[in-house]
Amino acid sequence: MGGYGDGGPDPAVNAALAQAVAQCRASNVPKASIMAAISAAKPQCSERRLLAVRGPGGSRIVVVYDGREGALLSCVKRLLHREGASLSEVPRGAFEERGWIRTAPHSAAGCPIGQEGALSAAIAAGAEDVNLDGKPGDGDGEEALEFLCPPSELSAVGQRLQQEGLRLLASGVRLVPHRRVALQAEERRRAERLLKELRRCPGVSDVVHNIEGPEVGEGEPEVGG
Repeated sequence: MGGYGDGGPDPAVNAALAQAVAQCRASNVPKASIMAAISAAKPQCSERRLLAVRGPGGSRIVVVYDGREGALLSCVKRLLHREGASLSEVPRGAFEERGWIRTAPHSAAGCPIGQEGALSAAIAAGAEDVNLDGKPGDGDGEEALEFLCPPSELSAVGQRLQQEGLRLLASGVRLVPHRRVALQAEERRRAERLLKELRRCPGVSDVVHNIEGPEVGEGEPEVGG
């Protein structure tokens, strides 16, 4: 499965890129120049692969990485042994792909959007849901908005959000769990340590899980060269 992270160089699944392409076309940038810029970006986008883990308390964890398995497996196996976890297959039906589009908390005109405005924009754009994503969307420190939709609708929803006056920051596809599991206190502590360390393994772009409750092990991944 591809297209995780920032959406990659395909405008069909990268709403922010689709927005930039549309702006270039509106500015009469030659089509050949646009296609050349997109093609130049493709070699820099590594293939995304998945590594499944059975975590503490029967939890399920999926590591999304860039295809370079050597250093990653060495790091992961060491962590799994320490926390009593193990490699596994991705359970059928345990996760699904969801498209996401991150926008600034202010409109392109600089007006605050607010919760009511975000919900109205989501309905108008055909998004399934909208949340605060916990990360600053502008220099003022306010949280950005995250709109969710089917992966096949990313480009269309992004275009409609732009028409509603929102400024797109990034987009892509991620895995989300169908159902979450509750862990006991000690299991949760082990899971927190494991998730935090997995995000630091070389080549890791994302780590998703099905653990219930407040987000655990959050932090920016340290991507190895």
